[in-house]
Amino acid sequence: MIPEIGNLCLYLSLAISSLIFIRTITYPNLAYTRRLWLVNTGFIFLAGICLIYLFAISDFSILSVANHSHTAKPLIYKISAAWGHHEGSMLLWLSAIAFFSILFAYFSTGETKGIELTCGVQALIAALFTSFTIFSSNPFTRIFPAPLNGLGLNPILQDIGLAMHPPMLYLGYVGFSIAFSAAIAILAHKQDFKNWVSMIHPWVLLSWSFLTLGVGLGSWWAYRELGWGGFWFWDPVENASLMPWLSGTALIHAIAASQKTGQLQKWSVFLAILTFALSMMGTFLVRSGIITSVHSFATDPTRGIYILAILALLISGALLLYACKANRIGISLKYNLMSREAFIMLNNVVLCTAVTVVIVGTIYPFALEILAQKQVSVGAPYYNKLISPLALATLCLAVLGSNLPWKKVKKLSFRKPAIALLLALVIASTLGLFLGIPFSLGICLICFSLWLMISMVNLWLKLKPRLSSPAIGMMIAHIGFALVVFGASMNAVLKEEVASMLEVGQQLRIRDYTIILKEVTYAPAGNYVSRIAKLEVSAPGKYTFNLYPETRLYMAEKQQTTESAIHHHAFYDLYTAIGDLDGKGRVSTRVFFEPGVSFLWFGCLVMFFGGIYSTFIRLLYNKTSA
Repeated sequence: MIPEIGNLCLYLSLAISSLIFIRTITYPNLAYTRRLWLVNTGFIFLAGICLIYLFAISDFSILSVANHSHTAKPLIYKISAAWGHHEGSMLLWLSAIAFFSILFAYFSTGETKGIELTCGVQALIAALFTSFTIFSSNPFTRIFPAPLNGLGLNPILQDIGLAMHPPMLYLGYVGFSIAFSAAIAILAHKQDFKNWVSMIHPWVLLSWSFLTLGVGLGSWWAYRELGWGGFWFWDPVENASLMPWLSGTALIHAIAASQKTGQLQKWSVFLAILTFALSMMGTFLVRSGIITSVHSFATDPTRGIYILAILALLISGALLLYACKANRIGISLKYNLMSREAFIMLNNVVLCTAVTVVIVGTIYPFALEILAQKQVSVGAPYYNKLISPLALATLCLAVLGSNLPWKKVKKLSFRKPAIALLLALVIASTLGLFLGIPFSLGICLICFSLWLMISMVNLWLKLKPRLSSPAIGMMIAHIGFALVVFGASMNAVLKEEVASMLEVGQQLRIRDYTIILKEVTYAPAGNYVSRIAKLEVSAPGKYTFNLYPETRLYMAEKQQTTESAIHHHAFYDLYTAIGDLDGKGRVSTRVFFEPGVSFLWFGCLVMFFGGIYSTFIRLLYNKTSA
């Protein structure tokens, strides 16, 4: 009965979404639209609850449960399995659309017609994806006879990081649909652009915040779970989440300039379309079957064709409307090259260049294979060589731009940024000498990230913003970004790795640490068997402690995973992982010295908090940025 209720909810949601879209075009009424969205959201959420319940009770008469769950799994991973596969993830996608649409319908401020049209376009998007879910990816499909047990969830997805990562990522992806729908609304209906910017600004910030947290959680999961000692592999699916994050960052800054000065109006609308297009592109890459990745869903490639068709319909229609109607948006104004909006424009160019670099690196291998039947891979060196200088430019422009006023400059002074740069140079040089870091692009990135942090603190002291100012969120988010760049750069220039085949009693050394393999034991758990290495770690003048990396064999899935053991320090991690035994009983042991990673995770949280703070201040006080 529960599967039928869930299925009925999806059909009712499809009907209501279609009704909202039709009424928006024919008989617009915002109060009625709000009530319809409330009912629609209730149906979508109820369908999601039904699916979670079916996974929790291990109802193997449902195909998705049988394919992705098992009775031996802990309850938390039974629940997370509800969105850890293709069909369930599409229901999560619909839930995210409903979440943002209902919040926007009831809490958005602005012109009534603009809100109404935005809700209507949201309904169209919801109807298209609900149709795809019902007819191509239905999570409530029954099978008969029902198996006695399920096939289980991919073991590497049985981790708390992957339980939280998809919901946060999808809230980021789908949240940008509000900006996309609002872009369609302003193109289809002439309205005051400043009201349009005020209407979408908090929702763009909220989407960006969730996407930042989602990307950070995915990176944290990969670092802990995959055992290769890295936090970003430039995997195509990782890139799929990075592309809308970069364009979303550009969008945030562009609409801030539009709101304050009237500049970048057409560009802001275009970025709203582009960012959601890149979110849709990420969905296509993950579900199309054209890539092989631990992050992707192994699905029928024909499903990717349907998603591509939805992508083509929405984005081509939006771009056609933009080409026809964009000229009536805004007025032409002259730029003062030494103003904040001019530096925002330059930073947008840098960010969009970074998006292009990632798109080319991600799509080129697939395009070449299809067109020329050649297989190539684009690895980390390509991205690092091109993205690092762009990150350096972004940091510099962020510092200089934030210290400039909007519009006309009455008195130009870079005294405080110059002092901040000098202080950053002293700190970075001291770090370089003390830690033995040669002069390189990495040390420049460390210096410029420190420069941005110091400049934001200076700006805070200069403005002394009240708690009700969204400028606080802006400063916090910039500090978070600087922390991420600082941590990644420290890791790039100081990371070390040692690998060896060890017998019990043998040791290896890394930095000042000595690691001795004391024993290898086996231990059964609920749904897997572990091979656990006891590593005794000591350093001169420091205490001795033990680390317990392991490999796990999941019985139901017949797959093996690597579980790292990490000693956390404020400035670095000592990261250990083991592999298989050889014929002589030796165990493959890898140890990594990972400096700076704590700054990475903390920086992502700081950016998330900054974005959320600014979002709620704007929703509560409806204020513009500083």
